[in-house]
Amino acid sequence: MRGMGKGNLQGYDSIAALLLDNKEIVSTIREFHYSTTKFCKVVDVIRKKEQLLKAELYRRAFISSKTRDNLFSLIAHFAHTLLIHAKIIGSDILRSKLSRLSQSYLLSLNENELLNTALLVSINAEKYYAEIREYGITHKDLQNLKVKIDDFKSTMNYFNESECFTDSENDRSINVLMLEADKLLNDMDTFVESMGHDHTDFYKEYISKREMCIKSKKIFRQKHTV
Repeated sequence: MRGMGKGNLQGYDSIAALLLDNKEIVSTIREFHYSTTKFCKVVDVIRKKEQLLKAELYRRAFISSKTRDNLFSLIAHFAHTLLIHAKIIGSDILRSKLSRLSQSYLLSLNENELLNTALLVSINAEKYYAEIREYGITHKDLQNLKVKIDDFKSTMNYFNESECFTDSENDRSINVLMLEADKLLNDMDTFVESMGHDHTDFYKEYISKREMCIKSKKIFRQKHTV
């Protein structure tokens, strides 16, 4: 998630927890109590949006992993069969194309590389289908490979498009909420300053957490500034 950072939410949570634990102090100033209530609600919305995003990312990772594993197993099976056939017929060209397709090599490929490799294997499997039928490869197997390639390609396209949309929407939503949270914090800073003498411990703890919140935000922005 680009719009905020885990540190920012933790900073907000820390301050919200302090304010809720000191309701009696907060309630001594009506405006402070109002700002605190609103701030905690904003932080809760930010937290829920982050949880929803995490759930979506986990869902995408699961689907992507599943389609990748399905395609990977088929590629490995077809590549092994084609390589056996290449050695039997003495085809150096076919063997050179397939000899490097070990499991460790396939596991190292990114999505685009795996897709290109799958297409290469599919083309050769179709080309030599009449011969590799002797090794137990059926027309159904060949069609299944094409289906898995299409599934993998569709998953890549969908996730790339939806990720851009989700990230941009999430950025705008979270940034608006963060601006609101920061404005409320700025208002509350004034109230806390006025309590410095009467509620020393609360004042010191608030200032400490406030400084950590500001520091974590600066660090996050520095890391993500181009």
